[in-house]
Amino acid sequence: MASIRSSLKRVYYGAVSAVHRRAVPLHHSPPMVTFTFDDFPRSAYVSAGATLRAYGGHGTYYAAPGWMDGGPATGDRYRMADLHELVGDGHELGNHTFSHVSCRKLTTDEFAAEIAKGHEALHRVVGDAASGNFAFPFGAVTPAVKKAAARQCRSCRSTLSGCNGPVADLNLLHANRMYSDSVPFPRIRELVAGAAHPGQWLIFYTHDVRDRPSRFGCTPRYFEDTVRCAVEAGMRVMTVSEALTAIEAASPDTPAA
Repeated sequence: MASIRSSLKRVYYGAVSAVHRRAVPLHHSPPMVTFTFDDFPRSAYVSAGATLRAYGGHGTYYAAPGWMDGGPATGDRYRMADLHELVGDGHELGNHTFSHVSCRKLTTDEFAAEIAKGHEALHRVVGDAASGNFAFPFGAVTPAVKKAAARQCRSCRSTLSGCNGPVADLNLLHANRMYSDSVPFPRIRELVAGAAHPGQWLIFYTHDVRDRPSRFGCTPRYFEDTVRCAVEAGMRVMTVSEALTAIEAASPDTPAA
């Protein structure tokens, strides 16, 4: 039964990947790696943010304003002051809807309104520092939602594993889990080795980064080892926005967004 569900899931997401694409070539882009954080727990900024800065890079933090100041299983969520500090440190603030709701629980129009409400709330706090980049809560996406999100977002990140390249779909960027309890570090090394070439963009995502992480997070050591592995492989650590700018610069005739 599990194998049947897995097969059906692959077929379904294969169909979603095939429609409403916004394809951009990465052939002339440098090998890039992006570290993203969903929700985001404060530890993702306090711990992982400092690690990224130490390696000369920054991260992309997808925030759901309706979840601010909460305390989920992944640890304390961000606070108002964190948003100002985060963008002041050079990190990117992205949108994760206002209420962190699955598109499967709303109509397409309602979900589109959630995206707009999330961006407006972040913009009220940090102004234009709130980027137009978005991540689907729970990784849930349908063809109709993919199309609707594309109308108002510079890019849309999924939880579909794999590397982006040599052509990326900006409406459904692939990303890979950084969960130290369930993703052995050798798997991280394999992903980095496979993507450390021009025309490849590797995206990771996680939640909390602390000594005793949730099953959706990782330890600080695991996170730093991943960053070091990518840097030593010659990959450039970039936010989503920085990567899109690099793609556009490498192929000026085909703007990334």
